[in-house]
Amino acid sequence: MRLLADENVSLLSILLLRDRGLDVVSVLETHPGLDDPDVIRLARRLGRALITFDSDIGERIFKDGDPPPPSVIYLRFIQSDAEETARVVLQLLALDGVRVGESYVTYRNGRVRHQPLPPSTAPE
Repeated sequence: MRLLADENVSLLSILLLRDRGLDVVSVLETHPGLDDPDVIRLARRLGRALITFDSDIGERIFKDGDPPPPSVIYLRFIQSDAEETARVVLQLLALDGVRVGESYVTYRNGRVRHQPLPPSTAPE
């Protein structure tokens, strides 16, 4: 799966994911300071699942109606350990029954919740 790591995902976590063979582009490396609507648009334009610690992403998609990227992985924990972040992302991508594609996946305290993303009506 092709991933876009939001600016709030540490570079060390990104490097660990890349070391595990994942295709990860980092907003921090390519577009530092990009605001949330543009991060969502970038993920959609690149066709990448968005990894984020930012709750505003979900609000923009579900409440404000921003057209979603292909998928969102929302991590709800304090990012104090880059290895934990990488481990959680890898676990989420490997879980049976969790459809990361076309879903908003939330991870918190070992629990996973996923919900379908609203359909995108925005032009590509």
